[in-house]
Amino acid sequence: MNPSTPQRRLAAIMFADVCGYSRIMGENEQRAMRILACFDDVFTRQLQQHEGRLIKRLGDGILAEFYSAVAAVQCALSVQRALAEHNAQAPPEDQFQVRIGVHLGDVLVSGGDILGDGVNVASRIEPLAEPGGICISQDVYHQVHNKMEIQAVSLGPQQLKNIQRQIEIYRVLVAAAECQSAATVSAEESQPDNPPVPPSVEPGEPVAARRRKWPWVVAALFGLLLLLALVAALLQQVQSQRAQRAEKEARQLLNQGETERARRLLENTLRGLGPHTPGRGKLAQMLQEIRDEELKQHLRRRFEALVATFHQKNWDAAAQFASPESKMRLGMKNIAGRMALLGVFADVLKIKPGDFRLRDLILREDRQRAVIVPEMRVGNAWNPQQPIHWQYLENEWWVVIE
Repeated sequence: MNPSTPQRRLAAIMFADVCGYSRIMGENEQRAMRILACFDDVFTRQLQQHEGRLIKRLGDGILAEFYSAVAAVQCALSVQRALAEHNAQAPPEDQFQVRIGVHLGDVLVSGGDILGDGVNVASRIEPLAEPGGICISQDVYHQVHNKMEIQAVSLGPQQLKNIQRQIEIYRVLVAAAECQSAATVSAEESQPDNPPVPPSVEPGEPVAARRRKWPWVVAALFGLLLLLALVAALLQQVQSQRAQRAEKEARQLLNQGETERARRLLENTLRGLGPHTPGRGKLAQMLQEIRDEELKQHLRRRFEALVATFHQKNWDAAAQFASPESKMRLGMKNIAGRMALLGVFADVLKIKPGDFRLRDLILREDRQRAVIVPEMRVGNAWNPQQPIHWQYLENEWWVVIE
């Protein structure tokens, strides 16, 4: 196998960068360089300890790869703990925080670099983390939640920039993870000789007086819980009504042919709804159907443009429709030659514009691949032809040439 050909593999991808680094650089370049050197030193040491691989430095950011999702999350926690210790001892001007995002996905390995959808998703997850925090994708959470002691809260499905599908994101509670690691040591080191006195009980207070206070405490707690339940129910009702209005408005826009406005309305509404809001699933399904139809319309236009190059006998232009992987593997001259050979057959069969059209379009579940089955008119009969496989990459459809 050619070593220059990109290889695919599953990897845990980590993105990390310094919060507010551009502002720091604009205020004091020497301070910015000290912070960057400290960040690089901490990250490199933790990366070595957790068997990660540094892919590249991106200004104030770092891209790294791990063969294990558990190792990636452990490294992220170690980096944040090390920086917290640094900030506790450093003067204010040398204190800084970083954001970290981790995703588990398929990557293309080209030389020493990694590319692909998995890397794009990881780069979009990192900005969702708070300063000093960590965000992970649902794929990472499913791998680590029962293998290591962490606490994480779901942020719900998120629409990441330039990512077609929604991805559920989890925020790792870094402080909770630190407390859990320290709790076992603390419990073993000391046990209190005298149990603490409840906050509502004063030392030396008569037992009867203490007993009279407890009903009031219980009643207050019950009232607070009831109030919280009422607020939660009211919020759920408001969000449910919002979902119903959004569904009705989106259907009206679709009937008017305003597909893009309907999609934006659904995206904005879903961002503001909780993960368990009634009607959320229906909105998410409607949004996915709209996106699927947009992808199909985009592919139909690409197919028509490809057919147009054949009628024009512009084989170099036709070769430009080949996927990047096909161009790298076969070469542009080879692909253009294949296109020209198809043109010769079309001339022999006396195929004219209008004799070649799309018969069927199948969009795969991953929304990254599709198949077009064309048909050609020979005489008075339309005959199906060999399927054409397409790949969606960098917001464009490309022909996969075997």
